[in-house]
Amino acid sequence: MLRVGGGETDDVDMTKHHGLGNDFLVLLEENQTVPMPPAEALGDLAQRWCDRHRGIGADGLIAGYLPTPDDGGVGVRQELRNADGSMAELSGNGIRCLGHAVSMARGGIGDLRVATAAGVRQLGIASGATADEVEVTVQMGRAGAGPDMGDLDLGPGRRWCTVDVGNPHLVVVLDGADPAALDGVDVSAEGAALERRVSGGVNVHFVVVERDDRLAMAIWERGVGRTEACGTGATAAVAALRGWDLLAPAVEVAMPGGSVRVTQSAEGDLALVGPSVFVARVETCGDGGS
Repeated sequence: MLRVGGGETDDVDMTKHHGLGNDFLVLLEENQTVPMPPAEALGDLAQRWCDRHRGIGADGLIAGYLPTPDDGGVGVRQELRNADGSMAELSGNGIRCLGHAVSMARGGIGDLRVATAAGVRQLGIASGATADEVEVTVQMGRAGAGPDMGDLDLGPGRRWCTVDVGNPHLVVVLDGADPAALDGVDVSAEGAALERRVSGGVNVHFVVVERDDRLAMAIWERGVGRTEACGTGATAAVAALRGWDLLAPAVEVAMPGGSVRVTQSAEGDLALVGPSVFVARVETCGDGGS
């Protein structure tokens, strides 16, 4: 148990998880002995708690609220905030971490329906390689057109398109099949500049097609910056390249933090499969003590 100062916040009990290095603080209503912070307070809490120098440190904060009768029979209702406090509709790694936290709280693995700002997502939670890990399959639905980027010239040998998988993505495909080409991309500079071209931001992914069943990808996430992995980004990249007939129906997406699997059915439905790893239980102290 890690106890940290909570400032003016009442004592809350969180868990920290990561999906391939993309890490999240998960705050479940069912684990609290005090009232759950309201959704409108989560942005400020995310900025405080996710700060890697003055807080706990994470790429985002996920609040899991107990469902209401209006939530359509889901198991949990998710609110997701990026490290800068901005709202995110969905995170493929984050929702796996939320599923992991719920399975720990409820003492079992299995299926879970999650209400998100992007709609309901179905999770299948299975045992992982270690006691602290689970493997989660997320039914991601179908991809749609992403935001309009206007007349975007990214230089010779690059193809691009935008995709929406519940949140917006720009997928930039580099020429050739050597993943070392990603080393020549200034992900931070290019990603930040491209993110700003869209009102509300866009996630940016640089991709190399190694084979028809394997991609390599570098990531810039809106509201966070460079991250080790992006589950929705992996899904968006596969959807984009499947649309160009460059990929098989089942693809491994290799990112700095590790790999996920993305499949697409004949009908266009996408599924994301990857791990969540439990890192720590975190308790904040409302009086600022420890």
